[in-house]
Amino acid sequence: MPSEVCGIPIEKTTLSSVLPEGRELKEEHDPLGWTEARCDIYVDKYHALDVVIKPADRSPSAQELSELTSQFTAREKLTDFPFAGHSVVGDQGALVVAECNSIAPYVTLNIKIDSERLNGGDGSVEGVRKFVEEFVPGVRDEIGCAQ
Repeated sequence: MPSEVCGIPIEKTTLSSVLPEGRELKEEHDPLGWTEARCDIYVDKYHALDVVIKPADRSPSAQELSELTSQFTAREKLTDFPFAGHSVVGDQGALVVAECNSIAPYVTLNIKIDSERLNGGDGSVEGVRKFVEEFVPGVRDEIGCAQ
């Protein structure tokens, strides 16, 4: 397991909770900054993790959040993350709208996980939550969001 995702440091145990076991891992990512950035991780040539990070002028409404996360099973709206904003987490990914106040008022992260291929990972809401708790503050720091 790598020690970072999309250029953001992350614990290997955290990453293993959202990636399947495999022999070959490949990452492709755009630099983080003022425009949309995409990060894709492939495990044994299967698309295992997809992250889209982009600045946003506004936070989505409750109805928009619900529509955007309707594909997640076992979804939970979570409010006790170490950053201000909105988060909906499920066993197939997460949608995070974090306050930023630098490049834009908000930064959104749409995280999709191939939970069907998780052999070594736990493929659970808790695994995705753990990833979000560690990854999002790193993204906010990297793009200069106000604390």
